[in-house]
Amino acid sequence: MTESFRTGMIWGLMLTVITITLSYFLPYEMVIELFAFAMVLIGSVYFGFAFKEDSRKIKIIELVSASGFVLTGILGLWINPWLIVAGLFMHGIWDLLHHNGKYLTKIPAWYIPLCVIYDWMAGGYLTYFLLSN
Repeated sequence: MTESFRTGMIWGLMLTVITITLSYFLPYEMVIELFAFAMVLIGSVYFGFAFKEDSRKIKIIELVSASGFVLTGILGLWINPWLIVAGLFMHGIWDLLHHNGKYLTKIPAWYIPLCVIYDWMAGGYLTYFLLSN
């Protein structure tokens, strides 16, 4: 395991702990808004990755996926928060595809473990939260 990978894991854990801790001080509706905002932010990062690409094909793939994740966060807020849960888990899979070289987007090595850990832990917590309320 590289130093960059470990750094990403640590930041992913820290950001998840911060998000979950913050959610304990918010009413139900604001917790959903917090995770919807996180989903929109997560998806938005890939717009930046897309514009760094030289390949038109990869740029389009990244722009479409980023738009899908942003839309998932918005629809999760407007329609059903379970869409946010699905979006978080799907985004973790999306990041693993990048990590395994399925797509050639230039993403920093530390970003992938950060995102996978955050996505799946946040998705797991939001699942627990929705089932408990």
